[in-house]
Parts: sequence; structure tokens; C-alpha cells
Amino acid sequence: MADNILFEINGFEFVLYQNLSESDSKLVLECRNHPDVRKWMFNSDKILHDDHKAFVESLKSTSQKVYCAVFKKSKLIGCIYYNVLVEGVFYAGHFLNPRIISTGIGLYFEYVYLHYFFHFLGAKEIQAQVKSGNKSMVDIHKLCGFHEKKVLGNSIIDYSFTRDKFLSMPTEINDFVRILIKNYKKDEC
Repeated sequence: MADNILFEINGFEFVLYQNLSESDSKLVLECRNHPDVRKWMFNSDKILHDDHKAFVESLKSTSQKVYCAVFKKSKLIGCIYYNVLVEGVFYAGHFLNPRIISTGIGLYFEYVYLHYFFHFLGAKEIQAQVKSGNKSMVDIHKLCGFHEKKVLGNSIIDYSFTRDKFLSMPTEINDFVRILIKNYKKDEC
């Protein structure tokens, strides 16, 4: 995998879907199809292996749509995906490996995710949508300072996060997580 790493931060390694080994690609699909992940996807249908392979193959011919698997110590942590809306503005999303959901890794993953966009890609803004019932993701976006733009119906929340907001965040992952946890405990009261 070392030859295929697109980006690395704090031991988190980003690998494009089209550069994954067959076994890692299967693992990504298993995670995506897991009920605890699928229920939060806008397309919650189970994806067939052949359809996944065809999709990954189609990614080779576009630079506007990017999917990466993220590993730490050769273990799949999650995946990110994005489309380029206009120069410097990305529509983005991610999901975690269902085996580590609710372990607290989501805070670290958010940090890594943001660094990828603002340090590696030079993003000006990230736009995202989250199903309003996905309380964990809603809480993490809130703690990180994502701006809630609007609620679409009662089921989807539109978010944005700017480079200026990112630059005001702590630069070290442990400081970032400590502040988020401290703020989270304040919000609980």
C-alpha cells in the first residue's frame, strides 16, 4: 500500500479507490454495505460487487469525483468522497468502518478529513449534507464549527465549512480533540 498513498497525516493514509488491492476494495464495499453505514447514506441501497467494481473503474476517467479509503496501521478507518463544485469548493462526505463507530475515532477522523481538504487540496470551502437523524455526525460537525446553512425538509441538513474557520482551529490533533471534548461536555450541561 505504501506506493499508493495519496496523502498521509498522523499515521492516517489516504488511498484512491482505484489504487486499492482487491481485498481492500472488498472491505470498503463490505463497510459501505453494512446496515449501520447504509442507513445514513443518501443511496441506502446495497451495492453489488460487480457494480462497485464498475464504479471504481469509472473513477479512473474523472478528476471531478474522488473516493479515498483511509487507513491507520493497515486497518481501514473509513472512506471520504468528494466532487469538485467550482475551483476550491468541494461537496464532500465520509463514512467510518462500522467496526469502529462509537469508539471516539470520529473526532480524529474529522480532523484528518479537514486537513486533507484544506492542506492537501487547498480548499476554500467544503459543503456537505447530513441526514438529520445522524446525531453523531451532526454533533461532530457542530463541535468543529460547521455552519448549518439550511434544513431541507426535516431530513437533511446542509453544511459549509470554510478555510478561515479551519485556520482558526488548533493545528495539533490532540489539542483539537481536547478542545472538542471540552466543548462537548459544556454543550451537554
